Amino acid sequence: MAKLELFLLGPPRLVRDGVPLQFDTRKIMALVAYLAVSELESEGARFSRESLLALLWPDLEPSRARAVLRRNLSLLRSALEGEWLVVDRQMISTDPQANFWLDVDQFRRLVRAWETHGHPQDQACAECLEALAEAVALYQGDFLQGFGLRDSIAYDDWQFFQAERLRQELASALERLVYG
Repeated sequence: MAKLELFLLGPPRLVRDGVPLQFDTRKIMALVAYLAVSELESEGARFSRESLLALLWPDLEPSRARAVLRRNLSLLRSALEGEWLVVDRQMISTDPQANFWLDVDQFRRLVRAWETHGHPQDQACAECLEALAEAVALYQGDFLQGFGLRDSIAYDDWQFFQAERLRQELASALERLVYG
């Protein structure tokens, strides 16, 4: 099973077995980011094709948008060699059993490690401080830095709120590191 890594803290990158994947359209990266983060926030998240069309191609005529989605899914599935992405005629989701790593997930796990470490929440031990330092090091820039979709206000709103929440988590981690 191939290892798939998705970096969204900073400029987005999708890496399969150490090789960066390149696509001819930004919508593929937008789709991957949306699916991965949505799975992180709601395990088992599944999306209808129609909801993804409304998110990514709101201005296209429906039959044209469906054709573009089919093409992008085909390119993505080919690049991933059939792994990670689960597609049927109506729904699209990710495979929770895939060998997949997401920097946003790792960042959040490290930031929250001190909350479950067994000491008062207003304290952090050396192990927790090390985890927070590792989280801060993972933060290579804002969520999807330099990336956007000029024709999808809903996607840009989603991206903005994700970036804002992650910036707040970074600020909390930095504060905890400073004040121990």
